[in-house]
Amino acid sequence: MESLQEDDPRLDPTYPAFFHSHSRLDPRLPPPFYSPGQSWQQLWPLSSLGPAGSSQLAMLDGVGGNDADLDHASAPARQSLVDRIQADFPRTPSPVYANTLRALRHSKENLSSLHSATGAEQSTDDFLTFSMDRLALEEERRTLKAVQRQGNQPSASSSAEFEWNRQDGTLFGAQNPRTASGVSISLGALGKGRGSEQNAARPPMLAEDIGFGMIAPGGPIPLNSSPFLPAAGNRQASLLEEFRANRLRKLELQDIIGHVVDFSSDQHGSRFIQQKLETANNAERNIVFVEIMPQALQLMTDVFGNYVIQKFFEYGALDQKIGLSKTLQGHVLSLSLQMYGCRVIQKALEHLPAEYQGKIVAELDGHVLRCVKDQNGNHVIQKCIECVPSDVAPFVIQSFKGQIFTLATHPYGCRVIQRIFEHGAEMQSRPLIDELHRFTTNLVQDQYGNYVVQHILEKGPPEDKHEIISKVKGNVLTFSRHKFASNVVEKCVANGSRSDRQALIEEVLELLPDGYY
Repeated sequence: MESLQEDDPRLDPTYPAFFHSHSRLDPRLPPPFYSPGQSWQQLWPLSSLGPAGSSQLAMLDGVGGNDADLDHASAPARQSLVDRIQADFPRTPSPVYANTLRALRHSKENLSSLHSATGAEQSTDDFLTFSMDRLALEEERRTLKAVQRQGNQPSASSSAEFEWNRQDGTLFGAQNPRTASGVSISLGALGKGRGSEQNAARPPMLAEDIGFGMIAPGGPIPLNSSPFLPAAGNRQASLLEEFRANRLRKLELQDIIGHVVDFSSDQHGSRFIQQKLETANNAERNIVFVEIMPQALQLMTDVFGNYVIQKFFEYGALDQKIGLSKTLQGHVLSLSLQMYGCRVIQKALEHLPAEYQGKIVAELDGHVLRCVKDQNGNHVIQKCIECVPSDVAPFVIQSFKGQIFTLATHPYGCRVIQRIFEHGAEMQSRPLIDELHRFTTNLVQDQYGNYVVQHILEKGPPEDKHEIISKVKGNVLTFSRHKFASNVVEKCVANGSRSDRQALIEEVLELLPDGYY
């Protein structure tokens, strides 16, 4: 058996009755001691609430429960059972106390209606009234002390006088009505000197339906003074939180005026703006455009904001696209090398007129090879080759001369070379293809270069296909056993001319042992 202290409430012979009547309201009560074979019916007679029941309930008041014990200035000679239990409870918000008061009031009303004729029942009624008052006043005293210790900040104590309005009614029971006062003190208790008459004279206070406003003595604390809410000037965050919590229905672009930048930088807010921009009219798009322009450069490198900028290049009016392109000036290289900024540059090259495309690409002059070898910049160069006319930015392809083998064997450069052969003008791509033919044998066996050779076999002119197949002839067996070159041999057979395929097949047949024809 565990060691017990002298003031352990379970040593009180009437504790089982108290535990049985309050265990559902307060699950933190320790279970009573009982001998094997005893039942709860033996510990607590449920059939009557006569004088015996009153004597069992009298344990709530401890010894001598007179009115002087309610004086907050003097320390009681001995704490009652309730005081000892409440002193051990952590100061955390709990619905148990409020439910306990409601249960005691309900018991008081039932006992008053059922047993109002006898003196014994009347004493029980007086006792319950006193118990409610004592619990309420004691909790008020603790709460006020906690507020003073915290510098008049809201206390976490769960009292009836300081209670958060925002509760889940299914868990915490009924919420306070809109009009609420302080601690509930019965008039009978006031007449006997129990509690302060100021509580009864307090005017009702209006509680807010929404927010974390607090009901406090003398009136409600303003919502903007709560440490748990942003200040009045910070409504952007609260509007965004309301939207993310799905508490705002049928939100439109005009509803987020003043909050567009915050929405653009949020995952859900950015998606909302993107969807609305696809179907918005010019006036609605302009609402968003006016707000994002001062922060456009920052949004271009934002993980979510860059998508809003892209949508303007895709669906915006021409003047809006041109306005954003001017914001890009002087930052094209840095944006091209940035994870999210490179996507904005690509979208701008897709939808801007050639005149403004040239202004953007001009900033990359002298940095083409750097961008080609960058994991983000190579996508911008590919988009330049695809969308920008060669006469607008001729320096892009000219930068590759003498660099074909280096770029074709690079994990990013091999992609750019393929785009040149696919979209480049014949006059510009021909010198590069001729340079590539000098390294065909090495490129066929390279983990990246083989893709460039395969691309020419699939989409190149017939004379270039024949040139590559002629380099493969005589090495069919070696290349067929190679991890990367074997892919090129397959493309040679699939895309070569009839005579080229025949030559490759004859080479394979000559290598077979006799008897396998």
